[in-house]
Amino acid sequence: MKAKVILYGWAISWIFLFAGIGTIENDRELTGVLLCTVWFVFSLLLIGNEKACGEEADRFEAWMDKVLLRLMGGSDKDNNQGLGFN
Repeated sequence: MKAKVILYGWAISWIFLFAGIGTIENDRELTGVLLCTVWFVFSLLLIGNEKACGEEADRFEAWMDKVLLRLMGGSDKDNNQGLGFN
């Protein structure tokens, strides 16, 4: 569960990074730096828990492959359990 929170938090924190960069460009440096700090903190957490987050990323990738195969009309009849589309 910890790896999921870190991985998905890191992915969402990219929004804060770009919002922070845009805010810095509009002469609001302190607010921009605080927004960028969210991405920095999640990046450090990701580096510190690299193995667990890598395993979670592999599970997500396998799930996404199954979902996309099914959505694109593939015939993955034997491997589509647990997707929530049955």
